[in-house]
Amino acid sequence: MKDDHIFIERLTFDCIVGVLPHERTTPQPLIIDLVLDADIQVAAKSKALKDTVDYGTVAETVRRFVSSGQYLLLETLAEETTALLLEDARITAVEFTVRKPRAIDNAAAAGIQIYRRRN
Repeated sequence: MKDDHIFIERLTFDCIVGVLPHERTTPQPLIIDLVLDADIQVAAKSKALKDTVDYGTVAETVRRFVSSGQYLLLETLAEETTALLLEDARITAVEFTVRKPRAIDNAAAAGIQIYRRRN
């Protein structure tokens, strides 16, 4: 069976992230894309938000979690955020992309993408 996907694109907010001295004191914008694997059939039948992964709640959870941390590496930010999302038993896998628009001169962004599946 192929998984269903719930996605959020271009979730944007500021965070302390990076190893350079100015990155440790000045929040900078991050852009996050999420793809969550979850079975949406129950919610489709019941038409009840409680039966699915609420993407509004996910977006707020990610914003609060990431904004409250101070990360040296995007890799750590991605791993910890993905682990948090996988605590929801309805989410079976997460594809997490994070971009730093100001990371490299003359580039739109630099970043990473990871995919983690529940064991």
